[in-house]
Amino acid sequence: MNSPYGPLFSNTTDRLVAWASVLLVIATAGLLGARRMGSRGENCYASASSAFFVLCAVVLLTFLAGAVGAWLKITSFFWAFWELLFLMGVVAVFQVFPVLTIILLVWGVVGKVWHSYSVRPLVTSAIAGAVVSIDCALYFWVESLMK
Repeated sequence: MNSPYGPLFSNTTDRLVAWASVLLVIATAGLLGARRMGSRGENCYASASSAFFVLCAVVLLTFLAGAVGAWLKITSFFWAFWELLFLMGVVAVFQVFPVLTIILLVWGVVGKVWHSYSVRPLVTSAIAGAVVSIDCALYFWVESLMK
């Protein structure tokens, strides 16, 4: 049985672009945060988890805009640009964000146990993981509205 979502994840270029763009944003935020607040690993982790949370929220807002637009049946040139963001967000939500959620949570737990990291960035990573779940649900809702 063929999955209806298979073609969405079969393009290697889309996956590479999604991984590269998400990692670029998170690495840049982590390095700038470490430079601004000192070079401790905790500062780099706090900046990276905040950047990841912001990326998850941006995808959430993109999906919500699509849901509202599909529900109200709005026609606009904006949807051509939105569709690019939507497709990049879908690949990121189902392929990139789950892996990064696990990596950031493990980094936070190890940092808390071995290096006495603050709990705040760990909570930020956990909330970002919850936002990824909401993003997944919104994807299926938007898909059902567009049919």
